[in-house]
Amino acid sequence: MGPAVAAYKIPTVARSWFRPTGLCDRDAMVRLQRDAAAVATFSSPTDGVPDLVGGVNQAFLETEGTTRVVSAAVVMRRGSDGWTLVETAFATAPASILYVSGLLAFREAPAAISALCSLEADPAVVLVDGSGRLHP
Repeated sequence: MGPAVAAYKIPTVARSWFRPTGLCDRDAMVRLQRDAAAVATFSSPTDGVPDLVGGVNQAFLETEGTTRVVSAAVVMRRGSDGWTLVETAFATAPASILYVSGLLAFREAPAAISALCSLEADPAVVLVDGSGRLHP
């Protein structure tokens, strides 16, 4: 077992009251997601392509009747000869709820946030696989 698995932590995030936990019913999750979407900002960099870009995505590990979310985060640097890898991190967390269409953050975000918070680099933008603005 790698260190991120053994030392899973709940990272600090801005607006921690929006942290998905999966500890509420579907209607409460929908309300929380809508509240978060109402204050989210969606904008593009005005000064071209950022030098540091991050990305995060999840997979699932099924063992002995339990499901864990495995999240990998990367940071790439833009240079004159293309993009180079700066850093990687990973984290796992229990899948605290079953798949609920439109509410993936409540299942996947704890591992994704932990992986991103493990990075030392500070990317200008992070690409996340999802359509949170469109759901629910």
